[in-house]
Amino acid sequence: GLTDGRVMTAAVGIAEPEILGRGSAYALIDVHPDGSRVAGGFENGYVALFDANTRREIRRWKAHYRLAVPACSPDGTLLATAGSDSLVRLWNVEDGRLVSTLRGHRHRIFALAFSRDGRRLVSGSRDHTAIVWDVETGRTVSSFAEHRGTASPLVVHPSGTRVISAGSEGRVMVWDPLTGARVAEYHGHQADVSALDVAPEGDLVATGEWDGTIRLWAFGTDDVRVLALPPTGDTFPFARFDIDPSGQRIAVVVAPNYAPGRKIMIRDIAGGNMKVGDRPGLMSVAFMDSSALLAGNEEGKIIQLDNQLDSV
Repeated sequence: GLTDGRVMTAAVGIAEPEILGRGSAYALIDVHPDGSRVAGGFENGYVALFDANTRREIRRWKAHYRLAVPACSPDGTLLATAGSDSLVRLWNVEDGRLVSTLRGHRHRIFALAFSRDGRRLVSGSRDHTAIVWDVETGRTVSSFAEHRGTASPLVVHPSGTRVISAGSEGRVMVWDPLTGARVAEYHGHQADVSALDVAPEGDLVATGEWDGTIRLWAFGTDDVRVLALPPTGDTFPFARFDIDPSGQRIAVVVAPNYAPGRKIMIRDIAGGNMKVGDRPGLMSVAFMDSSALLAGNEEGKIIQLDNQLDSV
């Protein structure tokens, strides 16, 4: 997503970015599991669904007071959203009907993640807590309150038995979604962890700090290596990223001095090959599949970028 509200899609061989859709400022994105639709969440609290093939908007509605964060369920039937009103809402993807409203947070929610089986949804908030919800009943399963800052970003491990969350205090913790008990902690970051993802097979966890440092952790061990990025010439770059479905590449947005992203990179996780391009205003990035890349910007546009970054 881009901070101007555009949502962009990307496929190998496309010469110029294509605009998939547009909302208000700050486009945050998630991709429907079958790749046919893209959900965009915007700063004004609206969410929209776009057809990835026809580039047409399917539906748009007001979901929250401000800052709608979208997350598609694994089976594609539900869209979860959260916002500045401290609420989590579940919507029927086919008709836009509100299914349920989940209440429990006391402040703005910045992160949402479904378990792979779709039975659980985890939300992370500025109130320093993460809550695990039962999707069918809407009830709280557990909560985690060990972060000293905003509990975001976060992911559910593919096994469904662990949640990995980061905080604005720089701590990265692994905990049990059934009990809320911490089982491990990754040490190394010194500042706000702004990006977090786990590889599809669950063997690798990637974390990104405000200083632009990306660490790759072997899940369940203390083994870690730092993924080097080219210097930006700025004081405080930070990374937002997504690991592709093959688990072999990572797309990274680097933003200077706390501003929206200026550069986007695709790098082989194993090292070596890396493509870099300038794309001002990026707010979010997501792979549709191993050959298509989405981005949203500060103007609210959702756009398509070249996966190989030959023309970004």
